[in-house]
Amino acid sequence: ICLGKKKAGQAGTTIGNAILLTVTASLLLTFFYFVCMTPLLNFFGASVNEKTFELAKEYFTYIAMGVPAYMFGQAMNPIIRSTGAPKFAMIANIIGAVSNIILDPIMIYPMHMGMMGAAVATVIGQVVTAVLSIVYLMRMKTIVLHKKDFLWSHSLQKEFLPLGMTSLLSQISVVASMAAVNTMIVRTGAVDPIFCQAQYAQIPM
Repeated sequence: ICLGKKKAGQAGTTIGNAILLTVTASLLLTFFYFVCMTPLLNFFGASVNEKTFELAKEYFTYIAMGVPAYMFGQAMNPIIRSTGAPKFAMIANIIGAVSNIILDPIMIYPMHMGMMGAAVATVIGQVVTAVLSIVYLMRMKTIVLHKKDFLWSHSLQKEFLPLGMTSLLSQISVVASMAAVNTMIVRTGAVDPIFCQAQYAQIPM
């Protein structure tokens, strides 16, 4: 919007405040994840048995650590596109995803990291995307960021939140549907003559 109005200086302040909001929200979310880890895992069906819970907890722990990198990369992607570099935005996401795909089997099998390896590979991919985003922001030609751009602006934050609400509700609906499916899987498995047995209980999930 700012670039459309030919206000590059205000666009810099917008980016700075978007970064502040993203970092703040991601740190709060990470804290929430660790504090509410057990209830969240139970909510998504991880309590089907002890083994499933331990694997889910192991994966969740490392994924939660990577939340700031993930959120930063995802938040900067539309900003990079808006500043006139859609190809770079796409490449940053692709490189992160490919890094994850390559590292997954390496960390799970040859390095014998198992579930932790899968989670760490995912986080590394997210970090790669975040780092590429930072590199782009530092070398932008359209907008030059200054220290003053990172001063908190309540008026800007009020504009951000309604714009992001649609995406937030969309994400929450996906999460809710996943939780519903997992709940049905656990309940259906519990009444199945095969999967109600302790040694097979985790298979449907």
